[in-house]
Amino acid sequence: MVWDKKQSMGGFTSGNQSWLPIAEPHLEKAALEMAINTKSVYSKFSKFLKWRKKQPAMMHANIMSEVSGGPKEIIFDRMSDSQKLRCKFDFEMVKATFEEVKYGTS
Repeated sequence: MVWDKKQSMGGFTSGNQSWLPIAEPHLEKAALEMAINTKSVYSKFSKFLKWRKKQPAMMHANIMSEVSGGPKEIIFDRMSDSQKLRCKFDFEMVKATFEEVKYGTS
């Protein structure tokens, strides 16, 4: 893995060469570059994980409702004693949404 585009061999190795060639375009996608790029997958996933840690239904329970949705989506609720979180995965739009809903509402 290329770690730092500023280092020799991208930080992949401390040697002058590697058995695995490192293509120039990979240096622009080095891990440390992606960590500071707010539009990168790394940055978005990191933000999601920080949000997830604050959700009781994700962290302190493993209770789920029946799965529903259409042919291109999956919808279910994740529930803890203090939170009900509606999880929607839309495979046509390639989008996931999470919405807190009050208990007693569908």
